[in-house]
Amino acid sequence: MLSTRMKNYRQLFESSELLWEKLGMLNAAQRRNFDERFMMSWIFHDFALEGQMLSVAEIKAAIDDEIISTPSLIPAYLHVKAVRDGIYMLLETRGKRLQLSLEWLKKLHQTLLPQGKKDQVQYRKDNPIHRMYFHDLAPADKISYRMRKLTDWFRTEECRKAHPIELAVEVHRELIRIFPWPDISGRVARLAMNAILIAENTGRASCTTTSARPTTTCSGSIRTSCCSWCSTAWTRGSARRAGSTRALLIPRGRDMQ
Repeated sequence: MLSTRMKNYRQLFESSELLWEKLGMLNAAQRRNFDERFMMSWIFHDFALEGQMLSVAEIKAAIDDEIISTPSLIPAYLHVKAVRDGIYMLLETRGKRLQLSLEWLKKLHQTLLPQGKKDQVQYRKDNPIHRMYFHDLAPADKISYRMRKLTDWFRTEECRKAHPIELAVEVHRELIRIFPWPDISGRVARLAMNAILIAENTGRASCTTTSARPTTTCSGSIRTSCCSWCSTAWTRGSARRAGSTRALLIPRGRDMQ
């Protein structure tokens, strides 16, 4: 008999498959409209988690190459474009097997760096006091070791056998705890999590600032509060290593109509 967790996982996969099936039934104009809203929603929530509230007009101005922006806004818009490019890169991997590695994580990080800063790939050198993420971070002198430890885990049997949702959560949680880069580590962690989910044809995890607990949206994506997700979403493997009995449970979401 399937456990509650596995039933929830199966429902997520079924919802995702139904979503892709329904998207295939849209005409070209409807699909463009959906893709635009999907992209803008993703960008909005990602920046909101970092404390930046963007309007629809601002996001459109940033991601539409035909709109001529005010010079003073271009530096901020370059960050939005970088996130857009990262999302496009993820969507191209749908259904393809990912090769999880340190090089893969570094590529995600470099993709999310704005134009003109693509060479700023060094790990952070200090331990920030004022930041958006209020939890213990790896000391700066331990980052290289912790990153190697994470990527060594990618080659283990435990990682290869992990359920895609549990794997995505574990990678996200560990990157947030390490926080390897000074500015966009949280963004890289979310992109890595979604890369794993999308590669397995699962809906993306939408980390919003209003959700109180993980749920499944009608579009088949996982919606969760980032803070509660980081603190409570433990895979069985990480819980076992920590001596805890907690396990990841994703509540049942609404069936797609």
